[in-house]
Amino acid sequence: MHSEEAKPIADVQIAIRPVDMGRSSQTLPNLEGVNDSLTARTDASGRWSCNEVLPNADDIFLILTHPEYVECRYSTDKVPRAATMDVRPVEMSELRAGKAMLAMKYGLLVAGILMNEKGEGVEGATISQIDKFSPSRILPTVATDSNGRFAFKDGRPGEMVLRAQAKGLAPEIRTVDVVPRMPMIEFRLGKGQIVSGGVIEEDGKPVAGATVSTAPTVSGPLLPAASDWEYFSWQDKTDVNGRFLWDSAPAKALHYTVRAEGFQPLLGAKIVLEPGRDHEIRLQRLPTMRLTGKVLDSKTRMPIEAFKVTANNGSYNSVEGIRGEFTLTLQDRSIGDLNLSMYVIRIEARGYRPDASQSVDVRNGDQNLEFALVRADGLSGTLKFPGGKPVAGAKVYLFGASAPLGPTGSAARMPLPPSMMSPGTLMYGRDLNASTATDESGKFSFDPMPEAHTVMAIYERGFAAATAEQLAASSTLTLEPWGRIEGTVRVGSQAGANVGVMLRSLIQQPAPPGLFVYLRVPTDTDGKFLFNMVPPDEYRVAVTSASVSGGASASAVVRAGETTYVALGGMGRPVVGRIAVAGTDVTINWKTAFPSMVLKLPGSPPTDAEAYYAWVQSEAGRNRLRSERLYHINVAQDDSFRVEDVLAGTYELTVFINSLGGQLVMGEVVVPEMPGGRSDTPLDLGVITFRLPVKK
Repeated sequence: MHSEEAKPIADVQIAIRPVDMGRSSQTLPNLEGVNDSLTARTDASGRWSCNEVLPNADDIFLILTHPEYVECRYSTDKVPRAATMDVRPVEMSELRAGKAMLAMKYGLLVAGILMNEKGEGVEGATISQIDKFSPSRILPTVATDSNGRFAFKDGRPGEMVLRAQAKGLAPEIRTVDVVPRMPMIEFRLGKGQIVSGGVIEEDGKPVAGATVSTAPTVSGPLLPAASDWEYFSWQDKTDVNGRFLWDSAPAKALHYTVRAEGFQPLLGAKIVLEPGRDHEIRLQRLPTMRLTGKVLDSKTRMPIEAFKVTANNGSYNSVEGIRGEFTLTLQDRSIGDLNLSMYVIRIEARGYRPDASQSVDVRNGDQNLEFALVRADGLSGTLKFPGGKPVAGAKVYLFGASAPLGPTGSAARMPLPPSMMSPGTLMYGRDLNASTATDESGKFSFDPMPEAHTVMAIYERGFAAATAEQLAASSTLTLEPWGRIEGTVRVGSQAGANVGVMLRSLIQQPAPPGLFVYLRVPTDTDGKFLFNMVPPDEYRVAVTSASVSGGASASAVVRAGETTYVALGGMGRPVVGRIAVAGTDVTINWKTAFPSMVLKLPGSPPTDAEAYYAWVQSEAGRNRLRSERLYHINVAQDDSFRVEDVLAGTYELTVFINSLGGQLVMGEVVVPEMPGGRSDTPLDLGVITFRLPVKK
């Protein structure tokens, strides 16, 4: 580790994370090789090491921090990241060999003094940097010295938001402009206000040990004025009488969160406390049930020695049972209209078919159940090359239990290791239930799983997929050679260098044994890209990069052992304009609001699963999927935008704001036909005024 002047830097904290932390989309690598809590620190010579990154880790993301240097981020992954992230490349091979040279920039000095109302310096006050877009994120914090002075030496040019807090004084938040040789910052804090109260149960009994804490008032794409998003950090535990007190609060009402074990939490959106008043906060105790039961062999009626019990209501509670008995405590965590009192009970034991036939409702009180498991053989088979030779060392995956199928469900997602794709990456599905590897004779097997619907094998020379019924009937999987997609990207008349390209299955919810494939690769300096290990199927290929506003796309058919060529962009015309939000004093955070232009098409896909599968297999259904177009819009700080390579058509201009109900239509855009299908003259939409709906 060294500075830009090549001097070694000691005591640099390195956080080692899975590479998905830095990605601009929801793609996941092979996470078995690195967890999300690894750290290292440089020695006096600037060297560091971590022996907990396993050999099978595909890519890692490094976050470098030091009190005197600007925070820096490195990644071994080549996929482009969000424009807001300053991420530098580093080779995994160089890191493993200990030869990687990581550099950090000297920070700018941000210094000041914190005083009380009398102008006296306050010792031991805390000055914290905070993130306006994620106010609860932990950033550097320093304490004032005996004269009330403080200093940050890691300043990055631009805005810095500082929070000053001291015992007995009212906190303050201020935004400063960080520049070289900037003047001293002066905080003068007034007397702190008192926020106090008691936390009690519904019957009036005090709740001791409850946590009362301040809460951020805003998250997501809607950002109010600066005076309204301020986040002051404080928390306290109630005493034996359920009492809490904060004597260093600002002179304004804030949002708070109250939590206690066994009680329904009160979150920040629901509780506002004012200074100068004593508040009474009532917590509702969570309904609890004690679930007991027996697990027996269905034939012998003898207790099963060892098994696992899982209760699922969106989150999981589990316990290991022994000698046929188990006990599990469950809570009703329903919030508002969201019913979380129902649990599905699943029993698993080696050599038996799992049982998930019973469900319980916490509101019905304690229950005792009995399960009788049926002995059964699991799925097994042999993986072979097309000529009949067995394939040894291939990964085999089983999909099933948590894979609801249908146009609104989630299909099996292909878990291809990124290291085999050079340099692609692929999304894992949560519906992957089990995996194994073939032995020297190509054989593999799985424990019983009645919900299993798809089996898939992956090898460097090909892949295979079949339904569980097909495998049970034939006991053999045969590898198909991978297909390839080569292509080029143009942005306007220029080569699309170093931008991201996405490949996904044309049918996003295929019926078994269909798989949903999602891959991302970057282009090279000439705008060329390659997906070199693709299962035969039909796909949509699109530009997807934070640095390019748009999303030129095309459909492509991939056949086993063949290469398909795709050209993206270079047609259509630029579309420019400005978005104005009327009727509100909030500001849109366009980085998380996701505005886009969507081509208007007649009709819509069926929502019924059976009808959907028939529709996507029809030529009319596939033609509609092939015709879909979506252009992502990058909106600048001045609310202006420019979308590249928009083809002729009629589009809906939409924005996704989850807190206001999801996708909202802002207007309609008509892009006229162009001679030869290309124009360099932008279509100027002017100012598009969008009125946010009133939240009910």
